[in-house]
Amino acid sequence: MQIIKKKEKIGNTLFFIGILLEIIIMMTDHSQIILPLRGRVSHLAFLLFGCKILTTKYTKKEWIIIVLFGLLGAASYLTCGDEYFIRAIVMVVAAKEIDIYNIAKTILFATLAGTTVIVVLSLTGTLGTVVDIRNYGRGMEEARWCLGFSHANNVHSILWYIMLLYFYLENDKCSWKHYLGFTIANVLLFLLTASRTGALVVQILVIGCAAVRYLPALCRNIVPYLLAVSGLIGCIFVTLLGGLRGRFSPLSMKLDDLLTGRLEMVWEYAPVSKWTLFPGSTSLNFVDNGFACIFYSYGIVIGVAYIVLLLYMIYHMYKTGNGVAVVFLVTVIFSTLMESTFILNSSLLCNPMLFLLFNEWYKPNAVKKKEVSA
Repeated sequence: MQIIKKKEKIGNTLFFIGILLEIIIMMTDHSQIILPLRGRVSHLAFLLFGCKILTTKYTKKEWIIIVLFGLLGAASYLTCGDEYFIRAIVMVVAAKEIDIYNIAKTILFATLAGTTVIVVLSLTGTLGTVVDIRNYGRGMEEARWCLGFSHANNVHSILWYIMLLYFYLENDKCSWKHYLGFTIANVLLFLLTASRTGALVVQILVIGCAAVRYLPALCRNIVPYLLAVSGLIGCIFVTLLGGLRGRFSPLSMKLDDLLTGRLEMVWEYAPVSKWTLFPGSTSLNFVDNGFACIFYSYGIVIGVAYIVLLLYMIYHMYKTGNGVAVVFLVTVIFSTLMESTFILNSSLLCNPMLFLLFNEWYKPNAVKKKEVSA
């Protein structure tokens, strides 16, 4: 028994260190800080997660899931040479039986610390740009605050990321003052970054978590989960609309204007006609629609698997009554429609969906739906 406990402790420690390395990669990828030997750091994190797997016991059903997704990851690597899905699969598989709340706290405080360092370095003139003045594709030059990050949108993305983790941990303790405070912070940051997508996603998160907090009966009602599925289907429809036709009608033109050119961008650079089962390149860096990127860059098979995985997670969240998690996932889905950062960025933690999978993948329907009183 002592040997088993020691083995588990070693595995959890290795996983913890791997997560810290991935946080460092994520923060440097988002900022203007260059991480020396970045590829080696990524490989070291991968090795640590792999060692954690060796210390963990899996059931036969879990091994079937691991092998199936491992084959998809191997196919992606062999056809396009990209390591992302192999690394993502290993990290998620290694997360079995970890303390998800301690890991969430670790990611939250490490991200806060990294953000503080980046902002201070930029404001003191040590490293990074405070305000970036250039044409952001809106037909004119704009002054947008970057605060040491590589893009103004990344500043708002980090706020969203921090709030995701905070609500995941503390939403049941929040009061209206917290939601009001986050709304004010969101508006003030929007005035600096002019990130419309970021501001909208953050506000959806605040409103959704407030609804879960003050209307707890929603957590056991199927309607929010059906809305999440509808939102996912809608995002896929918009992606297909752009990939098949682009700006082909007055209605699609208005939609494209609302999405700041994302329909036309998909039509021009990642049309459905160029989607293949397993592509030979992941060089698509300039299409903002993340769903188009995954189908174009990683292939239809992996794209479909990704969508099925999102649907499964929504179903599992309904079965367990996890309202905060479904709000969390809805913002990830909407952000993926508007940004490709979560798909093409080689930092695993840039895609918060992987964090949600830590607990979800290996225990389907293991948790009974919470009894929540109205």
